[in-house]
Amino acid sequence: MNKLQLLITDIDGTLLNTKKRISKQTLDYLIHLQQNGVVIALCSGRIPAELQSFVEQLQLDKYGGYIIHTNGAGIINCKTSDSINFSPIYLNEMQELIDLAKKNNLYTIVEYNDSYIVDCNLFVQFKRILTKLFWPKWLRFKNPVLTQFRYMSNHSTRVSNIITTINAPVNKLCFRGASRNVNKFEEYILTHNDTYNGFRLTKGCIEVNHASVSKGVAAKYLANMLNISLENTVAFGDSANDHALLTAIPNSVAMQNADSTTKSLAKYTTKSNDEDGIVHFLTKSNF
Repeated sequence: MNKLQLLITDIDGTLLNTKKRISKQTLDYLIHLQQNGVVIALCSGRIPAELQSFVEQLQLDKYGGYIIHTNGAGIINCKTSDSINFSPIYLNEMQELIDLAKKNNLYTIVEYNDSYIVDCNLFVQFKRILTKLFWPKWLRFKNPVLTQFRYMSNHSTRVSNIITTINAPVNKLCFRGASRNVNKFEEYILTHNDTYNGFRLTKGCIEVNHASVSKGVAAKYLANMLNISLENTVAFGDSANDHALLTAIPNSVAMQNADSTTKSLAKYTTKSNDEDGIVHFLTKSNF
């Protein structure tokens, strides 16, 4: 029987239920694990600032947990704030991707200094203003594209030229727009997989990191750094940017709400994120 020493979990669709919350049962159980010496690492496409509230809820700063952020671009020790960063996307590469996005009528979101910058055209700017000021909240909730526009209207800086604004490498770029346009963009990323690593999150969204960056690479690095065997590590995920994580960690678990491809890559499947799937698996397994 393996002894659980390191638990790595995705956030959205995995740790969080559909109300975007950690249930009380899951929260209490994960704190209990930490009290018994298990290290917990949150592993997300989100930037560190977006993970802070979950760090506080899970008391990762108290128990010495970690966050693997921005699809594996970096690792932060929540107790000491020590950080490790992996390969970024450089300016010439960023310019290439942004130019291609504009040709395909996509708008670009860049993670920079633990915040977001949006490079978009006048049409997108107009839609963002409409979303922010006029479209009702219930409609945004029903439409993920409108919800994203609303979020970026409140949590980003809008610029006309990202390169001249930041003038520095970045960890991740996100491109959004009509699915047919994202399809064309994705074809380019797939043919340049020696340079870029792309994650198709939705029909209208793709995220891009450096080719050497993934949740799987970061997870294995963390386990090795902590001198914890992968056999004593369990990883949970539910979507495309979790694929590298689920294939890197032998004891990998897909949520019931995951797509069929994600489930096929995981060793196990557990209950959904609305049914405390993490708790269900760990209490019913040999860990």
